[in-house]
Amino acid sequence: MGRNINIDESLCTGCGLCCSVCIRGNLGLVDGKAVELESGACFECGQCFAVCPVGAVSMIRYPGSNPERMVLHKPVTGSDELMGLLSE
Repeated sequence: MGRNINIDESLCTGCGLCCSVCIRGNLGLVDGKAVELESGACFECGQCFAVCPVGAVSMIRYPGSNPERMVLHKPVTGSDELMGLLSE
C-alpha cells in the first residue's frame, strides 16, 4: 500500500494535532515526530494537512496544496460528522 501523505520531519514539532484528528487512526508519533502508519487506512480526507500548524504535512495526491485554502472551522471528530460534511 502506498503512502497518501508526506510528513516533513524537519518541520514536524511532534505536537500530535494531526494524530488527534485522524479518524482512521493512521497517524502516530514515533521518536517525537508524526508518521503515517502501515495500516493503509488513509482515505485522504486532508484533516491532518489542515490542522498542522507548521505545514509539515502535505498530500501526495495534491502536490503544492495550500493549507490556507483547506481551512476547517473545527476538526471532524467521527465518521458520521465527516459524512455530514461531505453531503453538504
